[in-house]
Amino acid sequence: MTGNGIVLVAVVDQVTPRIQGQLESLLGEFYPGVGAGAAAPRLELLDRAASEMIERLISAGLLQPTARFSRPLPLGNGLDKSPPLSEEDCRRAATWRERCRHVVRRGRVLGQAGFADEARESVNEALHAIGRALAIEKRLPDPESMAALRESDYKFLWGSEGDMVQGFLQNSEVSWEPLVVVLERLAS
Repeated sequence: MTGNGIVLVAVVDQVTPRIQGQLESLLGEFYPGVGAGAAAPRLELLDRAASEMIERLISAGLLQPTARFSRPLPLGNGLDKSPPLSEEDCRRAATWRERCRHVVRRGRVLGQAGFADEARESVNEALHAIGRALAIEKRLPDPESMAALRESDYKFLWGSEGDMVQGFLQNSEVSWEPLVVVLERLAS
């Protein structure tokens, strides 16, 4: 991720139109919010020789990496999936999902009792909890604060509800009620 959005760099043995087409088609699968107004990730393909040259220039101090994080994704002929999450990561994600479910229930009760401000606080807390679970599952850095989740780099976590979630996070006048349904679905 960069200040200008997400840039995906794929290193392949040889850049071919077939490989580029396969990778571009995967963007829609892994970034479903793109069609719902989210900024499309930019795909950059490098052959292995170019990647090795860049690594040598970084090692020599001539280039400075600016990526917030990177993650190797092994792609074979069958476009292999990432390895499964570790037991610890599964446990952490499940804990955050359970936290989200609990806080959503609390928010619903508070909202139905007429405490809209308190319900909104609960929805914010639930968004943070489910955001942390989704980040673990997608092997992204932990968004340790709500401020991190407000960054456009995390918008794709919410799928087709990305605009709704971002609108809620950026505008205190947006109702909490529609988000409860989204959070219940994401936390299940």
